[in-house]
Parts: sequence; C-alpha cells; structure tokens
Amino acid sequence: MNYCLKKFLLLLCLSFLTLEVFGETILLKNGRVIEGRITLKTADFIKVDYFNVPLTLYFDDIETIDSQPVETIAAVDKLSDHDQNPSVTTKELEATELVIKGYFEQAESILRDELKDNPESISLSEAIKLLEDRRKNLVHAEAIKYIFSARFYFYNNNYTQALSQYHQAIIEEPDYYKSYSFIANLYLFLSDNEKALYYFEKSLEKNPNQPEVNVWLGHLNQKVNNYNRARKFYRAAKEQFLKEGNQSDISIIDKFISRLPVQRF
Repeated sequence: MNYCLKKFLLLLCLSFLTLEVFGETILLKNGRVIEGRITLKTADFIKVDYFNVPLTLYFDDIETIDSQPVETIAAVDKLSDHDQNPSVTTKELEATELVIKGYFEQAESILRDELKDNPESISLSEAIKLLEDRRKNLVHAEAIKYIFSARFYFYNNNYTQALSQYHQAIIEEPDYYKSYSFIANLYLFLSDNEKALYYFEKSLEKNPNQPEVNVWLGHLNQKVNNYNRARKFYRAAKEQFLKEGNQSDISIIDKFISRLPVQRF
C-alpha cells in the first residue's frame, strides 16, 4: 500500500472506527478538530502532516493535543530540552520557492536529500512525485508552479490564495487529475464537503484508478446519507485494492460497507 492510500484510509479509520492509528487529535480554541501526524515541534508552533502538505499550528491557538492541555505539553517539552531540527521545514520551503521560480532540478535535489532523513514525510514524497510528473511530461511546468505556489500559501495559512493557485493550475492543465484532488483536500480542511465532493469526482473523471479518492467519495456521500452512492464508491475502491493485493485495505473497506444502512431508492 503506498503512502497516499495509507494516509486516506487511516484518516477514515479515525472517523468511522475510532481506531488508534498514527496521528494526534488536536483541538483548536475555535472548536475545530484536526487529526494529523506532528512532524515538527518548536517552542511556538507545531507542524502537522495534513492532506498532503504540512499545516502550521501555533500553541496560542491550540486548546489540547490528544486531550492534554497545551500548557502541560509545552512545560514538559521545555523540561525535556529536546529541540527538534527545523531544517526539514526550512529546506522544504526553500525547495518550494525554487519550484515557483522555475528551478525544478535544484528543488528536486533538495527534496530528495530531505526525504532520506525523513522517509515517512507525506509532503516530501508528494512534492517529488509532482516534479517527476513534470519530467515525464505528464503536466506542464506552469501548472506545477501554481501547485507549489498553492502549497506555499497553505504553509503560511493563506487558504484563499492557496485555493486561487490550485484553480490556476486547473486552468493551465485541466486534465491533470492531481490538481483536483489537492483542491478537494483543501476544501475538506476548510469543512466545505460539498466542494470537496465535487472536486474529488472531477479528479476521478480524469483518472478512475484512484482507490483513495473512491474511499473519500464513499465517505462524503455517507455523511449526507446517500448510502447507495457511498456503497458504489467503496466497492470501486475495494476492487482496486483487490487488484493491488492490499488485504488490510480490503478489510477496512468491508467494515465501511457493512455499516451502511440499506437504502431502497
């Protein structure tokens, strides 16, 4: 199972099955709950792997992490004197800026070096795959620049500009399915499930062989009680996992399907 499929399924496990899988539950002071894996912790903020790119969350905005008050966490970290190297974030930002300027090879070299030290990083792996797609002529360079620009704005919590840049990427390269998935993920983060569903469907139209997108479409349809469509997408994901021989994923999908109420219309 590749990293992207694992990420999607684990997120869904958290939503449906409340399994104890990787990641932390972060409660913000505004009431929003975020599930993700903390990749960097400083005295002022944390970085969380969330839907392909890291999210910066400042401790001033956080209520609890895994039900533990943030003040307690900060105090324990200060006593432990365990400083984490911020070079991952710095290097990734540096590579992102290089891509925006058109220095693709330099950026890819930096990202690959970082991935050696952080092999579990979803963000680094995804960034490298994007640059590989450009080298294989699967997507125009300008579209890649827009995507990385969107990632840069997301890093800096400017979600309006991030959405704008993803839209520009779609205009530049309307057949590149990943742009639709990226913007769908961002709409999920912004709690706009209707738009997330729309863009996931557009992504699937461009590339039907995306089990993780089928899973999300099943999840989103289930949330609005459209159980027949949810069942359809879950079954499509299961068929794709069967072809890949991912038995653990199939077992999870079977649980999703078994919990769907019967809808007779």
